[in-house]
Order: sequence, then C-alpha cells, then structure tokens
Amino acid sequence: MSRPRRDLLTDETKLRHLLTAEKIIHEDVMMEQAGDTANRQHYMNNMIYDQDYSTYQGLSVKFESVRAPGFIYHSFALIYKPNPRHQDVFAQLEIEPADKKSHTEAGGIKIYGAHWVELNVTTDVTDNPNFTWYDWLREFGQRTNLTMHGKRVAPFDGELQL
Repeated sequence: MSRPRRDLLTDETKLRHLLTAEKIIHEDVMMEQAGDTANRQHYMNNMIYDQDYSTYQGLSVKFESVRAPGFIYHSFALIYKPNPRHQDVFAQLEIEPADKKSHTEAGGIKIYGAHWVELNVTTDVTDNPNFTWYDWLREFGQRTNLTMHGKRVAPFDGELQL
C-alpha cells in the first residue's frame, strides 16, 4: 500500500537524481548517545561522496535509534538541505513493531509498523523479526544506493539489554 506522506519543497527530479546516484560514506558509522538521553542514539554525516570523491552539497544521512519498553525504534534517513532554512527528508526507513503507531499523515491516515518513505510516498515494509540493526542498515543502503566503508557500530552495542 502506498500513501502520500510529506510535502517536499525541492524539485522531485533533483531528489530522484540524488536518490539513485551512487553515494559513499568513507567514515565509520558509529551510533552515539544523543544528548543526555541514555535511551536515544544517533549518527549524522554530511560528508557524502560520489564515485569521483566529490561531496554532494547539502546531502546528509541521519540514523536514529530509541530504546522503548519491549522494542527499539530505528530510523535511517537521507536528507537534502540546500540552505539553512530548508530540509527535505526524501528517503527514510522506519522500523517499529506492527502494532505501534508511527505517525498520522495528511488526511488522518495512521501509519503503523515498519515502512519506507521515498519522494513523498509511504509504503509498507515487511518486518523480519530476525533482522538486526545491521540488516536494516544494509537494506537502507540498498534502497538509497549508499555504500558505507569503515566500521559500523550498532546502537546500544555492548550495553546490557534489560
């Protein structure tokens, strides 16, 4: 099922090009505590390279994980920010339980569970209960043509899961 989600202000042709173009992150992907909240970790990077090692101006990724009772929410997003007052989240993979409401879209449509947003269209994602954060990161990379070199450290890695 697909549904419109959010309005994008950047031209769709530009965003589609950014989505399909080869993108590379050379640095380690290490989830770190976000602020003083122990249950939230994130990773942000605006050094996204093309195959010629030039950076994509205004392009960034943001990965976020939030530990909640009984599950961990994950978000993997590709963001285009052409100026300081404007940003388009034009590709995003969100992972949470099927019975957990993520948000309400325009027209009152309630979104539950794992889903993928691409250029203003939300589609369901089959949640695999055996998938780890690493599997979802790989899925995001495949959907966005993003290659990540270096080490990857999952959120809450090494912490005791209570």
